[in-house]
Amino acid sequence: MILNLTIVVLYVVNLLLRIRSAPDAAAPFWLSVVGVGLLAISGYLGGSLVFEERVAVAEPEAGHVLVGTMELEAAGMVEHPSSRDPNREAPRRAG
Repeated sequence: MILNLTIVVLYVVNLLLRIRSAPDAAAPFWLSVVGVGLLAISGYLGGSLVFEERVAVAEPEAGHVLVGTMELEAAGMVEHPSSRDPNREAPRRAG
């Protein structure tokens, strides 16, 4: 969280420098490079929290993996549009 807020502040400072400095100034360029680097680090850390540490991930029940719409319908989590009206044809997939 602190890293992301630091990136936002860095980009605000970068914007102000770009507005007030000459077009060929080096500082805004290097602030952009540092910002992109910090953003990459933040993305990596967020990904590791989700994919490695399983933070904020709803795990399926033991022995049951939800794959696709059919299992979601069977679990009562989604309602297929064709199940509302028996005379209505199911939507066709393109491709």
